[in-house]
Amino acid sequence: MTLLFPSPLVQAAEQIRILASCCDYDHRPHLPAWDSERDPRHLTDAFARGYAAFKFAVAAVLQPGRIVEIGVWSATAARAFLSAWPEAHYIGIDSESERPGLLAEARDVLAEWSAQVELIQADSLDLEVLPACDLVHVDGCHDSGHAYRDTLLALQAAPWVLVDDCRNNVVAAAALAAARDWRPGDLEYAYFEDTWTGSILFHREMEPR
Repeated sequence: MTLLFPSPLVQAAEQIRILASCCDYDHRPHLPAWDSERDPRHLTDAFARGYAAFKFAVAAVLQPGRIVEIGVWSATAARAFLSAWPEAHYIGIDSESERPGLLAEARDVLAEWSAQVELIQADSLDLEVLPACDLVHVDGCHDSGHAYRDTLLALQAAPWVLVDDCRNNVVAAAALAAARDWRPGDLEYAYFEDTWTGSILFHREMEPR
């Protein structure tokens, strides 16, 4: 069924799916050696198409002026966002608990956009608010507490919130619980099942009443 007046979320989701399916963006030439050694799947075509090209499509369609990401890791998503929309200002937050020094290595990966990149070492559970922005990418720790808190902070900060790893039902349940507690009732979201890890995109047009 075709909606006569599709919402911004429905329109964006359709455009993201189309672009991601034909996008030739490839993160692999810029992947840090330590990440490919840790998880060789990052070198596969499936990951390149399902994860990196999808992130590229999200930024290309939404064209966010300011992006906040919780969970930088190897900066694969950050590079995809900035490659798609180089006008964006990117703020990455990571505790470095799994890999000390990863933010310095991420800075090298993002050197092309150094003037537009801000990297912050912090545990998101210690944050009261996130910087106001157009898009928050939630891709941090996958336990229930972090996923809930990260999504709640994201919904308070941005009209568009992309939550990664939602094939993990702990993450998906926590993200939806945060959406429920932030704004009980209707809140538009789309689930992208073909993004390697599964992703939920939330959109809000109005502040909660």
